[in-house]
Amino acid sequence: MFSASFIYVIVLFGAVLIKFKTSDPIPDVNVISLEMRKHFRDLSTKVRTGLYIKNFPTFDFTANTFVVDGLVWFEFNKNEIMLKTIDKFSFDNSRTIYKSAPHVSIHGDKILVKYEVIFETKTNLNFHRYPLEDHRLSIVLTNNSVSPNEMYFEDSVDALSLTISDKLFITNWYVHTTQTMSGYTSLPYDQFHEKRSVKNPKAVFTINFKKLGINKVLIIFVPLFTAMFFALFSFLLSFNSYAAKTTLTVTAVTALLGYRFVIQQLSPPVGYFTLTDKIFIFFLLLSFLIFIFQLLLMRHYMFLLDREKVKKSEQLSTDVTFYPPKITERVNSVAYFVTVLIFLIVVTALVLI
Repeated sequence: MFSASFIYVIVLFGAVLIKFKTSDPIPDVNVISLEMRKHFRDLSTKVRTGLYIKNFPTFDFTANTFVVDGLVWFEFNKNEIMLKTIDKFSFDNSRTIYKSAPHVSIHGDKILVKYEVIFETKTNLNFHRYPLEDHRLSIVLTNNSVSPNEMYFEDSVDALSLTISDKLFITNWYVHTTQTMSGYTSLPYDQFHEKRSVKNPKAVFTINFKKLGINKVLIIFVPLFTAMFFALFSFLLSFNSYAAKTTLTVTAVTALLGYRFVIQQLSPPVGYFTLTDKIFIFFLLLSFLIFIFQLLLMRHYMFLLDREKVKKSEQLSTDVTFYPPKITERVNSVAYFVTVLIFLIVVTALVLI
């Protein structure tokens, strides 16, 4: 059963790592409805836009820091909107490091404007499943100088473009899928007048990243599961090795407590419990309970051995019922199977949820 549990844990983590799973939210934007489009008529300019990402000079999900080196472009009809209005674009939750002068070209009745940009951005990340989680990076392009009544980003199939360079290099991650959407956000600024709000057009470029390397997964979980298996292995030792049974459980508890400082250094700075924290707490409590159980069971076993050495005629009468050593060994076996079952159920629930 010990070997089967070990193999099951490996298969479980392997199956989880293969699938793409993320809880990172996509920025919420309001879709421009058909009714709004009818209201706009020809007064609002439809703008095609796109983002080409050359590279990420800085790419760190743990620190939530990303520096994007790319190119932003806009295409719109001539004489419908001024270039200086387009030039006022920005990225939400970002700091612009470099922005080139506009490169303007005319194609028939269309104007194409391109900007070389480098900006630092942050995104909304969820680390509840750390370090087994996948992530998505959402880059929100906006123009705070206009409202959707004046300009909005077109959302047709060929209107929003997100292109990523084939030479992109990011450690331990690879691009899984991409998605785009456009709309607007509404910011109510008067709590007594709900209709008073500032509306701005938005274009959201989302990149889903799949975990590529498993080095951090191994660094975190291998020591944790090794300590836990030490505690479980104490059930399999003979009662003659009373010192080894208690020593293994003490070693497991001590190792878990000591390794907590390493986990703290590797984990992201969040205020909620991650998957690593939950597994650590469960292992620590279970190892401590195994230690107490082994200590009491060993004490009872040794007491029964000493009692059997005493002749029945010399035994004092007592109302307490003592079980022979064989029964104590059976209790140890039953406790082992129950503990392993609890271990597998809880680990499976934590990893899969």
